Amino acid sequence: MPFHAGELGLAAASDEQLLARAHSDGCIVVTLDADFHALLALAGTRDPSVVRLRPKGQPAGVVRVISKAATFSQAQS
Repeated sequence: MPFHAGELGLAAASDEQLLARAHSDGCIVVTLDADFHALLALAGTRDPSVVRLRPKGQPAGVVRVISKAATFSQAQS
């Protein structure tokens, strides 16, 4: 089930804290930030999985599909 970090009380958490929580909960991180992959590399780990969305330069349709998929998934939960 997708959720925003803020829904877990992690709105002010550092990227490292978010990665640790995702790792312990078995979640996938979906982000607009480029630094999550670097943090994993520096830590020498591959978990949790991180998906970086790059909406800039993408056709508006692609961004809408991603947004609808997330909304649909939340509605199914």
